Amino acid sequence: MQLKSAPRHRGFSLIELMVALTIMAILVTLAMPLYRDWIANTQIRNATESISAGIRLTQAEAIKRNGQVEFRLTPATGWEVRELVDDTVVQQHLFTSGSRNVTVVSTPVGATGVRICCGMFLGLGRMMADTQDGVDRLAQVDVTSGTATEPRPLRVIVGAAGVRMCDPHFASTDPTGCP
Repeated sequence: MQLKSAPRHRGFSLIELMVALTIMAILVTLAMPLYRDWIANTQIRNATESISAGIRLTQAEAIKRNGQVEFRLTPATGWEVRELVDDTVVQQHLFTSGSRNVTVVSTPVGATGVRICCGMFLGLGRMMADTQDGVDRLAQVDVTSGTATEPRPLRVIVGAAGVRMCDPHFASTDPTGCP
């Protein structure tokens, strides 16, 4: 006579599920600060590339229109490119799209501190000495984030040679470093 064994159930026991969930919770807890820093540094790069692209667009529009075009930076919200003849907006970008938590500081700071009139270009793409309303020309923009524990701030430098994006943490002899 053969004894029938009890049917064997397949699956996970409650203890195995609890151990797996505990390990997952530990891994998520360890990864969250790194993920937050990665997101913040990505937003810094997005804002810096956006500002740099906006200034280059200003230069291209000045050449295309054979006239004066202005890049206006509003550190709290974003930037816009305007044609000076009729004050029409050519293009604008808000920091809420892709770079919500960045801090933008421009040099030199304008009198209003909110809207800073920046590098205007002549018809051949050359920068003018200053803006028409007497505010100094934008020389650099520093972008950082307060949400990261170890942010990697970046800088946009606007000069006679053009627009350059650099990392202030590297030496000036490094190709990615700031002068």
